[in-house]
Amino acid sequence: MQDERAIVFVVDDDESVRESLESLIRSAGLRVSAFASAQEFLASPRDDATSCLVLDLRLPGPSGHSDSHCVHYSIGMGSCEKS
Repeated sequence: MQDERAIVFVVDDDESVRESLESLIRSAGLRVSAFASAQEFLASPRDDATSCLVLDLRLPGPSGHSDSHCVHYSIGMGSCEKS
């Protein structure tokens, strides 16, 4: 039987923030999948439609804000053009 609960994706390089968000989201009865970088999120297989995305816009390195466009694109929320 497939789990029909909403899924929340968390992308944050700070492990303590990721773990806190995972715990909070699970306590609300939702499924959560967490990633340490935008690249890790973009490379992951995702069969489920994203219900919610919590994205740290201040990720280190070249990912950060510029990769948020590609993250949005990957979940059907815009284009992958970097400005």
